[in-house]
Amino acid sequence: LKLIVDFSFCLTWGDAMMSNHTKGMIEYIFEHNPSCKVSIDTNGSIRDENWWWEFGLISKGGKYNLLVNFDIDGTTQEMHEKYRQGTDLQKVLNNMRAFAETKSKAYVQTIVFKHNQLYLNDIEKLIKEYGAIQHIHVYSDRFDPGVNDNTFHFIDAHGNAQILEKADRP
Repeated sequence: LKLIVDFSFCLTWGDAMMSNHTKGMIEYIFEHNPSCKVSIDTNGSIRDENWWWEFGLISKGGKYNLLVNFDIDGTTQEMHEKYRQGTDLQKVLNNMRAFAETKSKAYVQTIVFKHNQLYLNDIEKLIKEYGAIQHIHVYSDRFDPGVNDNTFHFIDAHGNAQILEKADRP
């Protein structure tokens, strides 16, 4: 454990923060390797602001390198949840602010689609107001190959057919 310099909790089709054991695992890591970096990707909608504040304190005021990468894909609830189904944008922002106020590091990742591609600067302004120190953009690769490379078809949480369109590359 002492030889590992970087731990990454980045799940596909899931969220490490769903587990009741994640916080304890990270405390264990820092107990045995206080100089390592731990990064976590999350949609940030799980748990409440108090939990996120306490989680951020694991870094002991910046002694450890604890970084959470929150996924925020819009400036409005409608824009954000077009991809981040079942999440509440304001709750994510509030959780991120509580975490960032502990001196742990809050980053934001935005998955770029056609519906949010013109709002990346607005998203960046919003997330900085809530404590994020870095904003990265990732162009989605979740499209239907062989059907239409520019769309992703899915059924939303309400049983409605939805389509996400591929963003224009800069």
